Amino acid sequence: MFDFFLYADALLFKQIDSDLWQARGFINALVVPMLVVAAARNPSWSVKIFISRKAVFHTTGLLGAGVYLLIMSAVGYYIRFYGGSWGKAAQVIFLFMAIATLTAILFSSHLRSRVKVFLSKHFFRYKYDYREEWLRIIHTLSDGEPGPRIRERVIKAVADLVDSGGGILWLRDDSGNYPCVSHWQVPLCQFTVMSESSLVDFFIAKDWIIDLEELKSSPALYEGLKLPDWVRDVKDAWLLVPIRHHGDLLGFLVLIRPRSPRQIN
Repeated sequence: MFDFFLYADALLFKQIDSDLWQARGFINALVVPMLVVAAARNPSWSVKIFISRKAVFHTTGLLGAGVYLLIMSAVGYYIRFYGGSWGKAAQVIFLFMAIATLTAILFSSHLRSRVKVFLSKHFFRYKYDYREEWLRIIHTLSDGEPGPRIRERVIKAVADLVDSGGGILWLRDDSGNYPCVSHWQVPLCQFTVMSESSLVDFFIAKDWIIDLEELKSSPALYEGLKLPDWVRDVKDAWLLVPIRHHGDLLGFLVLIRPRSPRQIN
């Protein structure tokens, strides 16, 4: 409507009004938040354009790094301006520290994990890009020689889904019990879970993932489940994940806490 008024005025008087032209940019900037709210409240306005999570993640990283460097450059300028005879040296030292800090931040797995969780929570309708996750799992499982090491790759494939830093795998043997057979980035647990244990009975009956924090705060949800004592000895234990096939409990995983807080739905 403003553009219609602007160009109608220009057509009428054979020239663009300088005051209207200068106000145009500010008016467009004021309208943008209103358009964002309107688009969010009207599903029919959604544009069927796919933006991959990797593109959003790297774009956010580059944008954040750019803003950080601009701020640090401005601070460095004022350090040089007000630093007297030491101004130039202080500016060089400050900028070096700023770039070194930025490099350390960009290579921080903890920060990357937090950024991914934030983007998934606030910018995507679904928590996971399922096509990308399936391709990643296939690559993880097939990356390497066949044999016992496949068990470590199974742990890694499941742990990466929830950004867990490691896990331990139990598999059923010929006697029906569940010895610990493999581990990834955590110490191996030598304990064998018996077939008649409360944990195995719970997995067979419920097929639930056990959240240890939820079990501690709301034990009634797990209907009297009694965990083995060795679970307390696994440092940062977080989730117990059953592995089933055609109704049979083949084994289970213990995953440790992720690098950043993550909610499981």
